[in-house]
Amino acid sequence: MSLLDIEDKNGALVVLVLFEFIENILYLKNKIKYKMDKFPLNINPNQKDIFQKLRFENNLSILRQEIYNFILQGKEDDFFDFVIFDKKVNKDMKTTKSMCEQIITELNELGWKTKLSYGDTGLFIYSSENPPSNAW
Repeated sequence: MSLLDIEDKNGALVVLVLFEFIENILYLKNKIKYKMDKFPLNINPNQKDIFQKLRFENNLSILRQEIYNFILQGKEDDFFDFVIFDKKVNKDMKTTKSMCEQIITELNELGWKTKLSYGDTGLFIYSSENPPSNAW
């Protein structure tokens, strides 16, 4: 579909801005990674009340990147281990599980199927109708 040349009921040309196009631009803008060559301005003593939120968002970004790399391996019979992530990055399993819920929603919206296993600490991400046989 084009941004131009879309006909309405009367056959007149109308110019539409596709919301999907705008959403994609905004998504990409939010996903751009910046090299941290200096500290951001919001990491000052006056902003301590938002540090927990900033940490959550930063760690969620790290989790997305790790799961992205995991998916690119193409091993749908393997699982992403939240315990390893939690020990390495988050160090708070309750928060990690909250992030997991958000990640699962995002993956499902992208068309992936997901299944938590091993006491909800392993996430299988697969494209087939049925989960891998070792997902229990």
